[in-house]
Amino acid sequence: MYIEPHPALVACGFMTEEQRKTLAILLKKSMYGNVDAAIKFFKLLAEQMKNMKMKQSLADPCVFYKLDANDELELMVSVTVDDCAVTGLPTNIEWFMENLETRFKITKGRLLMKHLGIDYEWGVLDNGKAYSKATMDKKITNIIRVYEEHIGEEVKIYDTPGKLNEYLGKHDSEPAEIEKYRSLVGQIMFFTTKLGLKLRNLTRALSGFMPNPNELH
Repeated sequence: MYIEPHPALVACGFMTEEQRKTLAILLKKSMYGNVDAAIKFFKLLAEQMKNMKMKQSLADPCVFYKLDANDELELMVSVTVDDCAVTGLPTNIEWFMENLETRFKITKGRLLMKHLGIDYEWGVLDNGKAYSKATMDKKITNIIRVYEEHIGEEVKIYDTPGKLNEYLGKHDSEPAEIEKYRSLVGQIMFFTTKLGLKLRNLTRALSGFMPNPNELH
């Protein structure tokens, strides 16, 4: 891969403007911002974790885990590009950090409070058991606000996500507010895939009309 020399190379006296326009730089390694930079880094990270005797999930390749001598789960890591969310006992987390630092320069974070649009709350119940609570209240509030602004009134609350014996059908005429519809349904899809699992069927139905929605949709 070749990259265009930056104008700063001319300003710093490393080359002339004519050279900058006629020459190219051969890139021997991946560089931040390249199209394939993320996947190359992930492969390198995955290789390091496997060298640490961690296993890669068959269901989700971005999840890695470590088992103890009794094949019991003792550490789990979720990878998002170059961010790792780690769960396990403090000693196991420290082991992970130390081994990862043998290959990468890392920044250690704190207790996870927000990740990919989800807010996390941590605490201890009266019986002494620890708990974590995941919410997306801001996302839900924004979805409702956008919809209310569109219809010009407060939304009604229903016991079910659809009206009895009412079905959404295909629309063949001109689409209605297609950009707003796609944006709103996209936000609903994001929430559904994260925490709103009960809305899967409704979200599937709404997303089916994204190419050509009407007012009923």
